[in-house]
Amino acid sequence: MEAFHPGCTFRLGRLAPTIHSMAPPVGYVAYIDEAGDDGVKRVRPLDPVGGTEWFTIGAFVVEAQVNSQPREWLSRILTDMRAKQRKDLHFAELSPERRQAVSDFMSGLPARYFVGISHKPSLRGYRNERAERIAKQNWFYNWMARLLLEQVTKYCRGHAMRKYGEPRTVRVEFSTRGGHRYSRTLDYLARIQLQSANNRLHLKAGDLAWDMVDLSQIVSFPHANRPGLQLADVVASAFYQALPETPIIGQQVRVGRPSYAQVLKPRIAEGPNGKHFGRGVFLWPVDGLHRISDEQRSIFEFYGAQRPRKAAGIPAP
Repeated sequence: MEAFHPGCTFRLGRLAPTIHSMAPPVGYVAYIDEAGDDGVKRVRPLDPVGGTEWFTIGAFVVEAQVNSQPREWLSRILTDMRAKQRKDLHFAELSPERRQAVSDFMSGLPARYFVGISHKPSLRGYRNERAERIAKQNWFYNWMARLLLEQVTKYCRGHAMRKYGEPRTVRVEFSTRGGHRYSRTLDYLARIQLQSANNRLHLKAGDLAWDMVDLSQIVSFPHANRPGLQLADVVASAFYQALPETPIIGQQVRVGRPSYAQVLKPRIAEGPNGKHFGRGVFLWPVDGLHRISDEQRSIFEFYGAQRPRKAAGIPAP
């Protein structure tokens, strides 16, 4: 197993005692990156000038015992692209042909992928005041990271119980992004952990597998410093690029290329029911399928989402 090096140092305030002192050994590493921006106040196409219509957050997850391999996989990708002069990999900067080639390569790696997707126009008028109390500016990112980690930790727990007969910690490495305070993300997760321990969760439908979580193993690194984060960028960006934008009169919008995300299906995590949608791929808000076009909905249906029959309201936090 590759030795782990400390990343960004987080400081918790009064929630510090919630960190586990006797956590299980690290069994998995989840690298997390995103595509699109997390602004929700002004969003295209509802506003002529605003943030991206879509936001995706992806996790590239490997077992700790093979955590040295992402560097080898990244080197192979850059070599195959004849781009060894590149210092790091950014999916958005590649040509369509290279994006497809990278996605094809990623479809065969011994790892599991998870992606959370949000159609931000569906959130107009919605607020999560509890998340805002911790980090008003970044509440939406923290919320999506929480939902993603729910799926990652539950999946890894099932794998750990089958393989080891007991839990193993999931180390979480976020890709640092400008303007985001990851200490607030950690504070938010610590608060959720405390609520869960006291059976006082406000969101009753879901929770992290906390016996797989050690808050001291949640860190952040610059994208260029961690090969695993660059591979997480591929996961998040492949789905982001798969989603077409809603046409806006007089503006050029992105045409979706679903093949980038479709080819990753062999590595997308499945739930206990054998379905990808709801585990390895999820949409928030959950009624967002009612609010998008048939073309936009196709990638969700490819991963097992049912075509909606009627509209519903935005769920409570």
